[in-house]
Amino acid sequence: MVAEKVADRVLDHLLRGRRGALPGWCRRVFILNGSSLEMPHTEELAKAFPPHPKSHWPVLLMLVAHELTTDLAERPCWGPMYGSEAVSEQALTEHFWIGFPIIRWQRPSGGRPG
Repeated sequence: MVAEKVADRVLDHLLRGRRGALPGWCRRVFILNGSSLEMPHTEELAKAFPPHPKSHWPVLLMLVAHELTTDLAERPCWGPMYGSEAVSEQALTEHFWIGFPIIRWQRPSGGRPG
């Protein structure tokens, strides 16, 4: 798709001026952030992104990779959080594997970091 190619080229251009994550280390490092998103209930969305069994709202699971030194985001990937085609954050991570080191942080449930 043309829009995706343009977005990728703009991101590559913006990342050219980034600094290294550590002194002397020129590899790109990404932080992954996964979130769920409740969407308006329509027949089409409910079919593609089934709601939780106790809910009415379709739910999308999204994963975004942020470059550590710039916080610029790669194109997100997503899938249904529930239903027979449900995906996990780990499965979505495969879309971002590009041979660079990845740091994954998970906020403890029920609390804020730090």
